[in-house]
Order: sequence, then structure tokens, then C-alpha cells
Amino acid sequence: MPYIHCMRRLLFFVFIGLLLALAIGSGSLRAQTVQGVRGSVAEEGSGRPVGGAFVTVVDAAGERIAGGLTSNDGTFLIDVPRPGDFRVRADRIGFQRIDGVRVTIPPGRLVEVELQAPAQAIVIEGVQVESGRRCDLRPESGRQTALLWDEARKALEIALWTDGGGNFVYDAESWVRRYDERGRQLVSERVDRRTHVGRHAFRALSPEQLADEGFVQGTLEEGRSYYAPDAAVLLSDAFLGTHCFQVVDDEGRLGLAFEPVPGRDQPEVEGTLWFAEGTARLDRLEYGYLNVEEAVDDRFGGEVQFEALPGGAWIVREWEIRMPVMAAQRGAFGPARLRVDAVEAAGGRVIEVRDATEPRPIGSWDDDEGWVRGTVVDSTTGRPLEGAVVFISGTNRSARTDDFGDFELSGVPEGAYTLLVDHPRIGELGIVSPTVPVEVDPGEVVTARLELPSIRGLVADACGRVGGAAPDPTAAALAGVVRTGGAEPGELTVRVSWTQVERVSSAGIGSAETQADIVPDRLGRWGVCRIPVDTTVRVEVIRGEVTGEPVIVGRMEAGESRWLLVESPATESSGD
Repeated sequence: MPYIHCMRRLLFFVFIGLLLALAIGSGSLRAQTVQGVRGSVAEEGSGRPVGGAFVTVVDAAGERIAGGLTSNDGTFLIDVPRPGDFRVRADRIGFQRIDGVRVTIPPGRLVEVELQAPAQAIVIEGVQVESGRRCDLRPESGRQTALLWDEARKALEIALWTDGGGNFVYDAESWVRRYDERGRQLVSERVDRRTHVGRHAFRALSPEQLADEGFVQGTLEEGRSYYAPDAAVLLSDAFLGTHCFQVVDDEGRLGLAFEPVPGRDQPEVEGTLWFAEGTARLDRLEYGYLNVEEAVDDRFGGEVQFEALPGGAWIVREWEIRMPVMAAQRGAFGPARLRVDAVEAAGGRVIEVRDATEPRPIGSWDDDEGWVRGTVVDSTTGRPLEGAVVFISGTNRSARTDDFGDFELSGVPEGAYTLLVDHPRIGELGIVSPTVPVEVDPGEVVTARLELPSIRGLVADACGRVGGAAPDPTAAALAGVVRTGGAEPGELTVRVSWTQVERVSSAGIGSAETQADIVPDRLGRWGVCRIPVDTTVRVEVIRGEVTGEPVIVGRMEAGESRWLLVESPATESSGD
């Protein structure tokens, strides 16, 4: 079956352009400059130098003409491309903006400037979620929304400014992973690790083109291209003029959610800029797609993780974009239809950043993440489960078990997670995935063991959930799952019956029919755990007035447990 790829190029390079041009700050003052400004930023009151502040030179229209970061001693030197009247101002993550001063820069001259930085930090823990969306980010349109946007803007502007740098060496790992149509089971993976120097050539589409044509372009038949918002897009008038923002709270973590203005029918993005808990530091961007028929659920979209380097520079440290892979599906009648056949994820992460002039690392994240290693066992057979996919809930991280049921998940960020398993055996049993909670610490290895429950355990658990008696070692036990055929489990009845031979008198032998009717639980589980031995057992599923084909189990022995999948009838009644 030919695939129709929804990606003509690896669009995660949208983010690499932002990532690879890392900021180097002001560094040492150059001996000669044609024209510009130089000076210092000091804290009000104490006079302490402020390093890592982003100093910008803006014209009368408020457009940034030039910019740079202050060094550790608070000094800066900024080239300005043309003479004229400007305002010099500075931003400091987590603090109020430094209003700055007006200057006139003569041709070929340097102007001295001293800026005073407010010492009081911005506190966002007390920010309240406002009702309604704000489609205008000026302070008077929504104070809390404007406050959070201003903090996000600072980090994005610094990251965008770094795009013009390039004096860093970095080690980066990129990947392309293909998952099944559910986006859970890893099918294939390509990983590439390289060392790069300087500016990267890849860039996003212009914000104006994305606003006009949308974030998903092309046709399903010929192939789609999926794009994501980078710093330039998020800061652009084209994006801000077509999206509304709102402060959101996720268990104490504040975010700035955005969505397109009402009435836009282009393929769009919605998402949230999340802040580190209790701080005004931008942490990550999460986004998904709108107005795209094949990519509107949570399988598709992406994440971008931001990181501040020593000295005030900002980079994108990790990124991923997830897209559908379409395939033609032919039915018995009519033309072939396109459906989602797989989920493709392209992304990468920075492992280490170094100054090009010095070998020392500026940032390293090899030890900032941990590993999860373990084994998956099928307790119904007592053997390791080969080819199972172990994944971390809420992410697309996964690993496949080897011949011994062993797996390893590397590069897992610090945090608490839940491990789950996917394997055909789970579908055969009709059970939910076993889960194990894990706590990952930086640089540490966590071991975990996941087990498919034993048949005896499954049967005993099912009997307990539907109110049946516990298994008796002198009797047999039978339980399982009913495939509902679209019905609610509570609408069905599983009838388990058996015929038991009885001695009615000294002159003859008779038999007695016994049955148990069970309403399955919400997962379709049913069970009868005290069936007399040496009886012929029959199982039927009743839906309304229709009884399905019986399943003959046969004779069972004392202490025996069996697990059985049964089917519901297709309809409730056969009609008149």
C-alpha cells in the first residue's frame, strides 16, 4: 500500500534555526566601532552591575534596530547600523522593563549610556486567571495577560536575537520516529548525533505567509507540510493580530494559552506558553492544530522547551513536531479513502553547548536526564514478553523489549511518570495495560518490572469486580471480557450455565441445569468463580432480546481457572 507522506521535509528544522544561532552576549568591548552605544546597566539603590540584561536600540516607531546582552560586569557595546534619534532600553527576565533613555547617535560616533534597573522582581504566583480571552495584549486590555505576555516576549526576543549570532559549538541529537496510527507503538526510529558550529541555514516560513496560507499547507493527495510557531512567528504582528490569549492555571503552574481569533478558517495552531512553576521564566511551548481534518486530536502537534544559558542567552533545548502519515484505504464499494496510517515525529535536543573560543561547556544536559530500564513478563505463560512496547504516559517516548523482555528508555527528563505496555497479547486477553509508577532523577537509572497478570489473578479480580464469590479450591472458576460490539457493557448479560449430574433416587440418575447471569463491569469484565467440577460449561451473551452463539467450555477441574473472550450479538433484536 503506497504511503502519502504529509511531510516533504523535516519541519523540525523550523526550530533548529532558532536553536543553532546561540547568543554570545556582549563579551569584551571591541577596540573600534563605527557608530553605536556603549554603557552599563546597574541595579537601582545598590549599584550592583546587572549581567545578562538584553539592551535594545529602538527607533521612533518602536522597531528594534540593534541589541545585545550585558556582560557579567553589566557593560554593553552595541553597533547601530545608521545614525539618528533612538531610545535605548533594557529587558531583564523576571523584572520590570528598564525604560531607558533617548539618544542621538551622530555618524561614526559612540554614545555613552548608563541605565538603572529596577531591583524588585516580578511575582507571578499571585497572578489570577482572568475570565475571557484577550485579543489585544496591551496592559489596559488585560493586566494579568499582558504581564505574562511581557515575560514571554523577553525570552522570545532574546532567542530571536541570538539567531544572528553563531560563535558557539554545540552537540545535538535529532530523530525521526514512526509510531502506529494511535501514536503509541514505536515502529521505526532514525537517530543522528552531530556537532555543529555557528549559524544554521534552516528557517521557518515568514509569519505573513503562515497567516495567509496557514500552518498546514498542501493537499492530502499530494502531501501536506506541517509548520510550527517559532520565536519570530510568535512575536510578529501577523500572529498577534490573528490570535487571542488567556491566562490559564494547571495545578499552580501558570501558562499563556493562545488560539486563533473567531472566524479564521485557515489551518491554524492553538497552544500554551508555560512558565516554570512559581517564576516568570518561560519554560515550554505546547501546541496543536485546528481546522485540519486529519490532525486535530492530541496525537498531533508539538512541544518546544526553552533554556536560559549563563550570561543571559536563550536557546531551544528540545523540540518535537508530530504529524500524520496518510495511506489510501480501499473499501468494498466506492473509491479509496485516505486515513491516518501512522504518526511521524521529528525532533531533537541539544546535548552540550560550548564557546567556539574556549573548550569549556557553557551548558550540558547529558547528566540532566535519567534512564528507565526494566523487564516485561507475561505471567499467563511465565515467560518474558518479547516485542512489547513500553512507553511513558503523556509522552511519545517508548522502547521495544528484546528477546529477554528487557527494555531501556534513555534521555528521560526528571519527574514522576507512569510506564505502560502495548503488545498483541494484551489485546488477546482483552485487558488494560499494566502500569508502574517511576520517579526519574538526573543522571540516575530507575529499574522497573511490568507484569501481565496471571490467569488465576485475572479471574479472581474479575469475580471480585462483578460481585461474585471468591475462587474455591474445590471448584472451578471462569471469567473474561465481553467484546461489546458498540453496546454499553451494562446493557449486556453474560450467562454462564452448566449441567450437573445428580442421583435422584436409588432407582435412577438425573441432571440439573444451573445458570448465573452476570452484568459486566465498565471494562466488559465478567466472572463466575464457583463452578462445580466435572460439568459441561456453556457461555452466552445476551443483548436485549437476542442471545449470541453459545461458547462450550467443556469440563473443568477443581482449582482450575480459565479466561475467555466472548462476543456480543450485533443487534438487540432481529425485528419483525
